[in-house]
Amino acid sequence: MDVIKVLENFKSLLIKEKSLLIKGVIDEETTNELSQLEKKKLDILSELSQLDVKALKQYSSLLREIEQLNKEIESLILNNLHFIESILKEIFPERETVYGSDGKNLGEVSIFNRKI
Repeated sequence: MDVIKVLENFKSLLIKEKSLLIKGVIDEETTNELSQLEKKKLDILSELSQLDVKALKQYSSLLREIEQLNKEIESLILNNLHFIESILKEIFPERETVYGSDGKNLGEVSIFNRKI
């Protein structure tokens, strides 16, 4: 396996994912494309997990770029989630779902479990 090509491919997938998230998930085609990117990324990560850590140390600069891109994508995803959440709160004010900074659903607050 040519590690540099695999890492560059992974980086290009992250750049594409970031671009799609910035444009916004506007249709089913975008959703499908993001899903395909996720599958490809998982395949690459599976490949890379077979390597010894020492084999990756020489690519530390590229790995830092990948890490930074991944953080940016995570931030975009959380921002999109919060945007969708705010829209849902406006449409359904009696239903409120709360998400943590890690993206996990912390629970729902509804009219039935609020103090009256």
